[in-house]
Amino acid sequence: LGTTAAGQDILMGGFSGLYFEGVDEATGNLKFITHPDRGPNPDPMDVDDDGVNERPFALPEYQAQWVRFAVNPETHAITWGEQTLLTTTDGAPITGLPNLAGEGGAAYADEEPIDLFGNPLELDPYGADMEGIVRADDGTWWMVDEYRPAIYHFDADGVLITRYV
Repeated sequence: LGTTAAGQDILMGGFSGLYFEGVDEATGNLKFITHPDRGPNPDPMDVDDDGVNERPFALPEYQAQWVRFAVNPETHAITWGEQTLLTTTDGAPITGLPNLAGEGGAAYADEEPIDLFGNPLELDPYGADMEGIVRADDGTWWMVDEYRPAIYHFDADGVLITRYV
C-alpha cells in the first residue's frame, strides 16, 4: 500500500468487503473483487489530553480502491489482478480519512484524524471507511461506508456516480 512517514512498508491487506464475480471459464479459477478498509490505522489514543481519542492514520494519503484476485480451487493459490483507485467525479482521490467533525463521542462525529506523530490531519468530505461491495446488473458498483453510514455508487471504472448519506 505504501511507506509510512516513519519508514515502515505496509503491504496490501486488511480487506473488508468481498464479492464473487464468477468462475473464469478458461482456468476454472474463482474470481473475486475486494477492497481494503479505510487504510492502516492503529488503535485510537488521546494524544492531546482533551479526554477524546484521536485516530492515527499510518498512510493518510491512502486512496480507496478495488482489488481483483482469483483463487485456484484445486491448489488454493491466489493470483492478484487489477487494482482500481476510487475517485470523485472531478478525479479527486477518495481517501480513508474521516469526513465530519463534531463533538468527540457525539453521534455522527468522526474521530479526529492524526498522523503517526500526533499531528492533526485534514478531514476528507468524501472520505470513506468502506465495509461492503456489490455489483449491479448494469456493471456499476455499490459500496457501504461505516463513517456516516453512507452508500456510494461507482461506475465500472471506480468513479463516484453519487453518494447517499
